[in-house]
Amino acid sequence: MIRPLRALLLAAGLGTRLRPITLHTPKCLVPVAGEPLLGRWLRQLEAAGCEAVLINTHYLADQVEAFLQQRPAGPMGVHTIHEPELLGTAGTLLSNRAFFEDSTGLLIHADNAMVFWRPMKPAPLSACSRCSPFAPISRAAAELWSPIPRAC
Repeated sequence: MIRPLRALLLAAGLGTRLRPITLHTPKCLVPVAGEPLLGRWLRQLEAAGCEAVLINTHYLADQVEAFLQQRPAGPMGVHTIHEPELLGTAGTLLSNRAFFEDSTGLLIHADNAMVFWRPMKPAPLSACSRCSPFAPISRAAAELWSPIPRAC
């Protein structure tokens, strides 16, 4: 049984290490390559088939809400939870654990950039996972994508 994918995007932080940029912009809305980080995450999660996203807010929350309002609606549910006092990573996760019930969950720091990579079909391994110099990577790839016959 495949469980739906849900994500918690942590976007409430103060962004003190990015000042002065974050004096007037929440760090999740800082643009990278012309696109706010939060927009990048939402686009990638939707493309990956994520069912729903929960975004925590605190610092400059009105800007995050405005950004989400102007975003075109798609198949992925996007919800926010405002934290009047910052709960921290663990506190936010624990207080919203019901959101992940019966699903596969992702916890994402929305002020980080990442690109999802998904191959169209399994790539053949150049050597057996026991003798390859990249044995841990080969083993992980074999387990992740499909059973690959061993060469030795």
